[in-house]
Amino acid sequence: MIIDHPVTGVGPGLWQKTYREHYKLKQETQNLGHSHNNLLQIASESGVLGLIGFLGFSIFVICKSLKDYIKTRNPYDLSILVGLISYLFLFGSIDYTWGNSSGIRMFWIVMGIMIQLKEIKN
Repeated sequence: MIIDHPVTGVGPGLWQKTYREHYKLKQETQNLGHSHNNLLQIASESGVLGLIGFLGFSIFVICKSLKDYIKTRNPYDLSILVGLISYLFLFGSIDYTWGNSSGIRMFWIVMGIMIQLKEIKN
């Protein structure tokens, strides 16, 4: 899918439809709804441009949180760092967590709370 649509992907939310229509093998019995990997899913749906944007945002947040944590030893920066890496990259390497509506909502709620607590502490 990524090779066939490298720049812009197949479109947001179209992985399952495109997979079923063009890539699913006849002998396959699973009915996959997503790629079970954040980076593959984003690259498939948004292409290399979307993947670069996602990685750029993630790297920015990781670097900023790490820099702030080293500078101030604020535990909320460490929480943001660990949360982002563990949910989006570690767990995201075996399942598509970015599109899991309940999981991603909880992720953003916790990240928002950590950012607010960080600001209150400062």
